[in-house]
Amino acid sequence: MNAIMLAAAPEPHEPRKLKRPGDVLLEPREAAVRLLGDFRRIAAKLAPRDRALQDDLAQEMALAALQAPCAHRAAFFRGLGAWRARDHLRRLGDPPVGNLEDLLREEDAAADDDDLDRAMARALGLDD
Repeated sequence: MNAIMLAAAPEPHEPRKLKRPGDVLLEPREAAVRLLGDFRRIAAKLAPRDRALQDDLAQEMALAALQAPCAHRAAFFRGLGAWRARDHLRRLGDPPVGNLEDLLREEDAAADDDDLDRAMARALGLDD
């Protein structure tokens, strides 16, 4: 079993530390607030010419973070938000600009894609 899973749950205001320095698990509400600037940057890259759409996308990404079932790394929330924004664009019939995977790498070059994929699958109930 993972050492993180065995640790006692910390107080809500104290972020849990992971193995790598700088990696902190954020609660969904905290992530929605702290990552709003990142969400706005991602939205600007996905819809560079439409300011109103950028605001909508940033709100969709923040909502995706709020709806996450538990604490995760910032990279997870950025990825979840970016996928939610891309899905929003598809529903509107407006194709997103650029490759989403490249966009996420730019936003979090230090993120481990395997960890992100596993965390997303677990949060969405797609794991075994």
